[in-house]
Amino acid sequence: MLDIDAARTAIREEGLDGWLFLTMQHRDEIAEEALGMSRGSTSTRPWAYVIRADGHPVRIVHEIEPSILDHLPGTVERYHARRAFLSALSAAMPPGSRVAAQFSPDVPVGSFLD
Repeated sequence: MLDIDAARTAIREEGLDGWLFLTMQHRDEIAEEALGMSRGSTSTRPWAYVIRADGHPVRIVHEIEPSILDHLPGTVERYHARRAFLSALSAAMPPGSRVAAQFSPDVPVGSFLD
């Protein structure tokens, strides 16, 4: 599983504000492996994990699956609708933030980070 302190150091060294992991339905194998996710867990709603260069990480989870990221450190933001999800993302990484994100060539859709 990803070492959060080492990730923060790398984020700062790259001059970034954070690192965003975002997926649903086990589509992003890279994020799940890096974050130590169980392939057997239920993942039907989008979730995000934001590691900020400074401050606590943020877990953004749907109210239906609130415990999906419980194994990770950080504050929890629950959402119930897309607007609330986007609001939580914006609060975790305000517009204009420089954020790293990974992608997988195996993901069947063009983008999850619109």
